[in-house]
Amino acid sequence: MNINDVVNFDYFFNDDGSFDLKFRPVTRNLLEWNEEVSETTKRIAELTSRPIYLCMSGGIDSEIIAREFLKNNIKFKGITLRHIKGTNTHDVDYAINFCKEHDVELEVYPFDFEDFVINKIPRQIEQGYRSWRTFRHQQIFLFE
Repeated sequence: MNINDVVNFDYFFNDDGSFDLKFRPVTRNLLEWNEEVSETTKRIAELTSRPIYLCMSGGIDSEIIAREFLKNNIKFKGITLRHIKGTNTHDVDYAINFCKEHDVELEVYPFDFEDFVINKIPRQIEQGYRSWRTFRHQQIFLFE
Protein backbone atom coordinates (compact mmCIF):
# COMPACT_ATOMS: atom_id res chain seq x y z
CA MET A 1 0.00 0.00 0.00
CA ASN A 2 1.23 3.49 -0.76
CA ILE A 3 0.02 7.03 -0.19
CA ASN A 4 -1.87 7.05 -3.52
CA ASP A 5 -4.15 4.37 -2.06
CA VAL A 6 -5.34 7.01 0.43
CA VAL A 7 -5.15 10.35 -1.36
CA ASN A 8 -6.86 10.76 -4.69
CA PHE A 9 -5.43 14.04 -5.89
CA ASP A 10 -2.45 15.65 -7.52
CA TYR A 11 -1.12 19.02 -6.44
CA PHE A 12 0.31 21.61 -8.74
CA PHE A 13 1.03 25.28 -9.23
CA ASN A 14 -1.15 27.28 -11.60
CA ASP A 15 0.32 29.64 -14.21
CA ASP A 16 -0.09 32.52 -11.73
CA GLY A 17 1.93 30.56 -9.16
CA SER A 18 -1.03 29.66 -6.94
CA PHE A 19 -1.13 26.22 -5.34
CA ASP A 20 -4.04 23.95 -6.20
CA LEU A 21 -5.32 20.38 -6.15
CA LYS A 22 -6.92 18.30 -8.86
CA PHE A 23 -8.86 15.23 -7.82
CA ARG A 24 -8.43 12.09 -9.89
CA PRO A 25 -11.40 9.89 -10.84
CA VAL A 26 -12.06 7.04 -8.43
CA THR A 27 -11.18 3.77 -10.15
CA ARG A 28 -12.30 1.28 -7.48
CA ASN A 29 -15.74 0.24 -6.33
CA LEU A 30 -17.13 2.75 -3.88
CA LEU A 31 -18.37 1.74 -0.45
CA GLU A 32 -21.15 3.24 1.67
CA TRP A 33 -19.90 6.53 3.19
CA ASN A 34 -19.42 5.09 6.69
CA GLU A 35 -17.44 2.17 5.26
CA GLU A 36 -15.32 4.63 3.23
CA VAL A 37 -14.49 6.57 6.40
CA SER A 38 -13.65 3.37 8.27
CA GLU A 39 -11.46 1.93 5.52
CA THR A 40 -9.67 5.24 5.01
CA THR A 41 -8.79 5.56 8.70
CA LYS A 42 -7.44 2.01 8.63
CA ARG A 43 -5.38 2.74 5.51
CA ILE A 44 -3.93 5.87 7.08
CA ALA A 45 -2.89 3.89 10.17
CA GLU A 46 -1.31 1.16 8.02
CA LEU A 47 0.76 3.70 6.10
CA THR A 48 2.60 5.18 9.07
CA SER A 49 4.31 4.37 12.30
CA ARG A 50 4.44 8.06 13.15
CA PRO A 51 1.85 9.80 15.35
CA ILE A 52 -1.41 10.66 13.61
CA TYR A 53 -2.78 14.17 14.14
CA LEU A 54 -6.36 15.15 13.40
CA CYS A 55 -7.40 18.77 13.09
CA MET A 56 -10.39 19.13 15.39
CA SER A 57 -12.46 22.09 14.25
CA GLY A 58 -15.42 21.40 16.51
CA GLY A 59 -17.38 20.44 13.38
CA ILE A 60 -19.07 17.25 12.31
CA ASP A 61 -16.44 16.22 9.72
CA SER A 62 -13.58 16.05 12.20
CA GLU A 63 -15.83 14.41 14.80
CA ILE A 64 -16.85 11.63 12.38
CA ILE A 65 -13.21 10.91 11.57
CA ALA A 66 -12.23 11.03 15.27
CA ARG A 67 -15.03 8.62 16.17
CA GLU A 68 -13.88 6.23 13.45
CA PHE A 69 -10.28 6.33 14.68
CA LEU A 70 -11.60 5.55 18.18
CA LYS A 71 -13.88 2.77 16.92
CA ASN A 72 -10.93 1.17 15.10
CA ASN A 73 -8.62 1.60 18.13
CA ILE A 74 -6.30 3.87 16.13
CA LYS A 75 -4.33 6.25 18.35
CA PHE A 76 -4.33 9.89 17.31
CA LYS A 77 -3.81 13.35 18.75
CA GLY A 78 -6.09 16.29 18.12
CA ILE A 79 -5.02 19.78 17.10
CA THR A 80 -7.16 22.89 17.09
CA LEU A 81 -6.61 26.62 16.64
CA ARG A 82 -8.10 29.04 19.16
CA HIS A 83 -8.68 32.45 17.57
CA ILE A 84 -7.22 35.05 19.91
CA LYS A 85 -10.26 37.26 19.33
CA GLY A 86 -12.53 34.44 20.52
CA THR A 87 -14.38 34.05 17.23
CA ASN A 88 -14.32 30.24 17.43
CA THR A 89 -14.70 29.72 21.20
CA HIS A 90 -17.75 27.49 20.82
CA ASP A 91 -15.97 25.23 18.33
CA VAL A 92 -12.80 24.99 20.43
CA ASP A 93 -14.81 24.22 23.57
CA TYR A 94 -16.62 21.46 21.69
CA ALA A 95 -13.31 19.95 20.53
CA ILE A 96 -11.88 20.16 24.06
CA ASN A 97 -14.92 18.47 25.57
CA PHE A 98 -15.00 15.76 22.90
CA CYS A 99 -11.31 14.97 23.43
CA LYS A 100 -11.65 14.93 27.23
CA GLU A 101 -14.66 12.64 27.01
CA HIS A 102 -12.78 10.20 24.76
CA ASP A 103 -9.34 10.49 26.40
CA VAL A 104 -7.73 12.00 23.30
CA GLU A 105 -4.77 14.33 23.70
CA LEU A 106 -5.58 17.73 22.22
CA GLU A 107 -3.09 20.47 21.42
CA VAL A 108 -4.67 23.93 21.33
CA TYR A 109 -2.72 26.67 19.59
CA PRO A 110 -3.50 30.38 19.83
CA PHE A 111 -4.16 31.75 16.37
CA ASP A 112 -4.27 35.39 15.31
CA PHE A 113 -6.14 35.24 12.02
CA GLU A 114 -5.55 38.91 11.21
CA ASP A 115 -1.80 38.56 11.75
CA PHE A 116 -1.88 35.34 9.75
CA VAL A 117 -3.43 37.07 6.73
CA ILE A 118 -1.21 40.15 6.95
CA ASN A 119 2.12 38.53 7.82
CA LYS A 120 2.17 34.74 7.52
CA ILE A 121 0.43 34.23 4.18
CA PRO A 122 2.83 36.65 2.41
CA ARG A 123 5.78 34.67 3.87
CA GLN A 124 4.25 31.43 2.60
CA ILE A 125 3.82 33.01 -0.83
CA GLU A 126 7.50 34.02 -0.79
CA GLN A 127 8.33 30.34 -0.11
CA GLY A 128 6.30 29.28 -3.14
CA TYR A 129 2.94 28.40 -1.57
CA ARG A 130 0.06 30.18 -3.24
CA SER A 131 -3.65 29.64 -2.99
CA TRP A 132 -6.76 31.73 -3.38
CA ARG A 133 -8.20 29.98 -0.34
CA THR A 134 -6.99 30.97 3.13
CA PHE A 135 -7.77 27.53 4.57
CA ARG A 136 -5.08 26.01 2.31
CA HIS A 137 -2.59 28.42 3.87
CA GLN A 138 -3.86 27.41 7.32
CA GLN A 139 -3.22 23.77 6.39
CA ILE A 140 0.39 24.61 5.52
CA PHE A 141 0.67 26.48 8.84
CA LEU A 142 -0.57 23.41 10.73
CA PHE A 143 1.78 21.09 8.86
CA GLU A 144 4.70 23.30 9.83
